[in-house]
Amino acid sequence: MTRRRAYTGIATWLALCAAAAAQAPQPKFAVLARIGHSSAGLVQGLNGLLYSTTIGAGREGGIPGNVFEITTGGNLTKVHAVGGLSYTGLLLATDGNFYGTTFKGGEHLGGTIFRLTPSGEMTNLYSFCAQANCYDGASPRGALIQGTDGNLYGTTTVGGPECTEYAYECGTVFKITLGGEITTLYTFCLQAGCLDGEGPQGAIVQASDGNFYGTTDGFGAGGGGTIYRLTPTGALTVLYNFWADDDYGPSGGLAEGPDGALYGAAYPTVFKITLDGTFQVVATLCPGPRCGSAYAPPVPATDGYLYGTIAGGGKNGEGTIYRITTSGDLTVLHSFCSLPNCKDGAEPMGPILQATDGNLYGTTYGEGDEGDGGVVYKLSLDLAPFVTPVPAFGSSGQQVSILGNNLTGATAVSFNGTPAASFTVNSTGSAITATVPGGAASGSIQVTLANGTTLTSNVQFQVLE
Repeated sequence: MTRRRAYTGIATWLALCAAAAAQAPQPKFAVLARIGHSSAGLVQGLNGLLYSTTIGAGREGGIPGNVFEITTGGNLTKVHAVGGLSYTGLLLATDGNFYGTTFKGGEHLGGTIFRLTPSGEMTNLYSFCAQANCYDGASPRGALIQGTDGNLYGTTTVGGPECTEYAYECGTVFKITLGGEITTLYTFCLQAGCLDGEGPQGAIVQASDGNFYGTTDGFGAGGGGTIYRLTPTGALTVLYNFWADDDYGPSGGLAEGPDGALYGAAYPTVFKITLDGTFQVVATLCPGPRCGSAYAPPVPATDGYLYGTIAGGGKNGEGTIYRITTSGDLTVLHSFCSLPNCKDGAEPMGPILQATDGNLYGTTYGEGDEGDGGVVYKLSLDLAPFVTPVPAFGSSGQQVSILGNNLTGATAVSFNGTPAASFTVNSTGSAITATVPGGAASGSIQVTLANGTTLTSNVQFQVLE
């Protein structure tokens, strides 16, 4: 199978995004609910609710975390205890189920990969450290992604086959089927001196060229971590080395920006790197002694900006939400701990989600002086609603889900202008199941509502051949 992605109209799209960004409204911040400690981002489900995980009692505490669901209006419901410390949040996969990891716990105490149905049925797909010396890896900390082949991909921070010289300190990239069959694609620190890096902690991303990209937290030629490219067959290339004496290194994964470059956070900067390895520091997040660390990359929104968080610094020293352009113009939108007793939260660690209502949502690890836990927050920027496909790829004849709001009565669905072969709206009006039509090209998905309004997808749908 070959992959192709059409970028028809991309220049026009970027120009529209830039125009929208120039007229960006003032943000409105609100706390939706108080939760336990969370370092994870949120994900939108087929029912329109938002889902994520809490870590448990303390960053390294022994009380397991939970999966929770929350409405965009703030009605919070605990779904399931995950049986371990979960740092990563959830992935909504093509089968309609959620998948996630725990850092500890499981049969062999090396962490797990689990599946959770929307009704709350939990299944443990895999327990790490099942092989001697944890050759299968252990302690996953980065979120899972679903590749264009339908399999799930992720990283472990330690372990891996052939990891002998630096036993338990290597880390892996793995692939696992939805049925639970796992394969180690790559083990770090195999090269002399660990020139390929070690200890990946952030999520990987599959870019438009079909390869996977990610970061390691340590080693490499400069001793401060690396940015790497990994082919689907497991061939690794180091694209960039961070230097330990530069006082910054990659602390999270990568996200693909509207310009096709990959963006990440490295204390205390935002950087971008092209797929061929051209690296650039885009902006400094918080100059001065009260800076914190950014644990997640900035992610693109429909206004052409990228949005991210930093767990420290800002007006009150407890972290910020920032907005940045691809050229590096940075604006702080909210400084946490602005309310009495830090009731608006503190230490945001997870990535931001733009839900299909146009608003931004996230979590914090801390609640400042108010209590032992974090919050779920919403940041409103008056951005228009949109739709988003799950997955953002598919072949002719394949069914995909299209998330949105108030979709009941939709009259048309098209893939880059080609009408869908068939589609149905679910009972909550929050998702459409559509069949990819024959002859469709990669591009935006459009949904026409009963009132005549057309919603466009926030990402380009990739037609696989």
